[in-house]
Amino acid sequence: MSKKILLLFVGLMVILLVGVSWLLLSGNYFGSQSSKNFTVNANPDFISASSLLKEKKYAEAETLFSTLENLKTNTMQDLAFLRLKKLQIFLAENKYTEAADTLENIVTNPQFPRETKARAIENTLTTYLKNSRDSFLLDAIFSRETFRTLRRDTTLESAYSLAQYGYEFQPTT
Repeated sequence: MSKKILLLFVGLMVILLVGVSWLLLSGNYFGSQSSKNFTVNANPDFISASSLLKEKKYAEAETLFSTLENLKTNTMQDLAFLRLKKLQIFLAENKYTEAADTLENIVTNPQFPRETKARAIENTLTTYLKNSRDSFLLDAIFSRETFRTLRRDTTLESAYSLAQYGYEFQPTT
């Protein structure tokens, strides 16, 4: 009986070590970026823009986020984060053409973090579902060269295809 307990304990330890190793390595492998790597989010204008976004004052928030994009101190993570915020504004306002352009800009920029790319797709799909599966959003997205090959026979299959595309950027998103 004690031999079985010992084997069980050793097996659990191996599983635990493999799991922890995977988590540590996947953070570097997938290129995840946490918000602590962003410098722009401490800027007073960013804080104001975020407040305006929460208050649904989209035009004013977009203006501030656009102004912040021109800061010389921005890192690529900052720029990606600001574009993600603008995407959220376009999605909230149902400006699907602008949203599709911004989404394409985010996912095709090789210097933007993979997590930001996945979050952009996640935000887009969330909006699609919240807006009663508005096919106009997916039509705007799949009209772009980047996403054209992801279109499927039905809108639901197309949405699933887009979700898989986002999953390839960051599986944990």
